[in-house]
Amino acid sequence: MYQRIVIVGTPGSGKSTLAERIGERLHIPVTHLDQFAWEDGELMAPHILEQRIVNLVKNEKWICDGTYSETLELRIKNADLLIWLTDSRWKCILRVLYRYVKSKFSPQIGHNPDIISLDFLIYIWNYNKKFEALINECYAPYRSNCQLWIR
Repeated sequence: MYQRIVIVGTPGSGKSTLAERIGERLHIPVTHLDQFAWEDGELMAPHILEQRIVNLVKNEKWICDGTYSETLELRIKNADLLIWLTDSRWKCILRVLYRYVKSKFSPQIGHNPDIISLDFLIYIWNYNKKFEALINECYAPYRSNCQLWIR
């Protein structure tokens, strides 16, 4: 059974929801990088995030969702399962818009601020094209130790 799981995908693809469901079912702790990498609405310094990831992957069991390209290879290197969510761009944009509206009524503290901008929507639109090569490149050296599921 898988015990060290990385979940990547477009914003709004359902990474956090899937991570929570798998974590509950398999009794594995979940780390959401959007909460892990942000403090008081500010993205932490890359070297601090990397050290946090180094400490996380030392654990026997973990699920980590989020792309954060700077630490992607480190997480994949230590994982036994990589789940790559590839939902349609329109579906992801609608989910992000829904999450944004929902956050206005129940704000969350200490994580990635929910901000909608044209740049962010373009990022979502181009995500799969932009990150496909990076994800494949990070995964390739570890494919013998890490299963890949694309959904």
